[in-house]
Amino acid sequence: MIQYLAAPDRKLDKSSGAIPSAPLTLVQSTPKAKSWGQHVRLSPRCERPKGGGDIRVRVRMEGTTPNELSLHEIKPTATMLRRWGLSLWGSTVIMVRHADIVNAGSDPGLSSVGVVRANPLAHMLQDAALSAVFVTQFLRPVETGSPAAVAAGLAVTPYMATDTAGLVMMIRTSHANKTVLVVAHSNTVDDIAAGLGVPSVGELAATQFDRMFVITRTWCGTRVCRMRYGASTP
Repeated sequence: MIQYLAAPDRKLDKSSGAIPSAPLTLVQSTPKAKSWGQHVRLSPRCERPKGGGDIRVRVRMEGTTPNELSLHEIKPTATMLRRWGLSLWGSTVIMVRHADIVNAGSDPGLSSVGVVRANPLAHMLQDAALSAVFVTQFLRPVETGSPAAVAAGLAVTPYMATDTAGLVMMIRTSHANKTVLVVAHSNTVDDIAAGLGVPSVGELAATQFDRMFVITRTWCGTRVCRMRYGASTP
């Protein structure tokens, strides 16, 4: 039995090939499908529309489906992975800006307030099963990420602050389907988020140190949860 599902009003991101994270709505069925049981077994095929348009997933199924079916209940097939493997990967990226700093020198470290912020961050993430803690070449991100790395039994992994593509590549190739912590800067959180498929994250103000972005990337889309931790900042 074949049914067709579509994500209405969601367009394919041609630049990344990402499938938007939106519920799939039943748009075509056959009468017999409605009389089958409630258990559903799916074998999907993604149809890449020519010239854009709504993404369509063709599903061979046994049973019926509710009016809306979460995209995350459908796994990519071997053919989809072979064709679009560079786009259909997933990871959970917990991204923060480095903690509060001492305003002195060209490469300042953390202030006492920043140290107090970094230590609870490690406590928050102790059960996250981190596979990597990425920090830039500067002292403040290293001091922010080190407590979390130590708690996870890891050494920090350096990356160049301006090399967003390289960071995303490292996550995709070495930490797919895992959870990582990325310590960034006020003017790089937006670039990193966009590189992971979330263009809606903006740069942070100079005084904002408490923002946290949990970016969950799956083969069928990317979602972000915006959070705050530690002492509140403007």
